[in-house]
Amino acid sequence: MDHPHAWIMLTVANAEGKPEPWAIELNGPSGLVRQGWKPKTLTPGMPITLTIHPLKDGTHGGQFLAVTLPDGTLIGNPNGRDPAGPAAGRRHG
Repeated sequence: MDHPHAWIMLTVANAEGKPEPWAIELNGPSGLVRQGWKPKTLTPGMPITLTIHPLKDGTHGGQFLAVTLPDGTLIGNPNGRDPAGPAAGRRHG
């Protein structure tokens, strides 16, 4: 693999309250470390709030932008931009 990415696999209640599986793609390991992620940042069953860029086809998933942890800690950027500017640190492809 040239560019391994991490994934958050979670269950989200839909409008009727029924659980639905979602898959959220994150950066690779070095990008996660720079954002402040640690191996136990998320634990199974932890209630979190995610900000994502949803998939264009409407399926349950998207690209990670930010997460708010139960203690209020924010990791990532919910605006989807790097603090240094819109193009800083971005790679497409």
